[in-house]
Amino acid sequence: MGRDKALLDLGGEPALGRVIRILREVPVSRVVVVLRPIGAALRRSVDLTGVTTAINVDPESGQTASIRIGWKNVESSARAVVLCPVDVPLFEADDVRSLLAAFRSRPDRAKIVAPSVDGRRGHPVVFAADVAREFAALGRDEPAHAIVRRDPERIVHVPSTNRWLVNDLDTPEEYAEAVRALARGGPVRES
Repeated sequence: MGRDKALLDLGGEPALGRVIRILREVPVSRVVVVLRPIGAALRRSVDLTGVTTAINVDPESGQTASIRIGWKNVESSARAVVLCPVDVPLFEADDVRSLLAAFRSRPDRAKIVAPSVDGRRGHPVVFAADVAREFAALGRDEPAHAIVRRDPERIVHVPSTNRWLVNDLDTPEEYAEAVRALARGGPVRES
C-alpha cells in the first residue's frame, strides 16, 4: 500500500479505529490490538481506551508473529478469539454477531468459523481458544492460513453477501474502491 493501513481514512475514521469501534458495538469482552512500535500519529488518531495493546517489535516478521503476540494477551478463560486483520476493515457488527452465533452452535469438532462470500473464505475469523497452541507451533515463515487449511472438517462457513469480507485493502485502487463504497452508505452487500 505504501502507507500505514491502520491509519487509512475510512469514512472519517482510521481503519484501525473502525475495527475497534465495530468490535465494541458487537460487543466482545476484550479487544487486543497488535501494533508495530507505536507512533504518535496512531495514538492521536485511534481511541485505544480500554484496548489491550501489544507491540510486535519486528513487524517485518509477518502476520503469524503478530497473531502469536496477540494470543499471549488473550485471557485464559476466553472460549474464542475473533481475528480481524486491519486490511479487511469493512465488516459490520452484524457480520461478527453472525460468526459468534455460528461458533456457539457449532459441532464440537469445529474449531474455526469463517465468513464465506461466493465460496471464498474471508475475515474476520473466529477461532476456538485451544487453537492458540497451533499458532504457537507454526514455523517463522509458515502463514497463519496453514491452520485454517489444515483440516476442512473443523471449519464452519457462514454465508455472507458482504463482499468486503473477502476484499483486502492492499493497493491504492482497493482503498479508493472502499472509500467509494463507504460514501455510498457502507459495505456493499449483494442482493
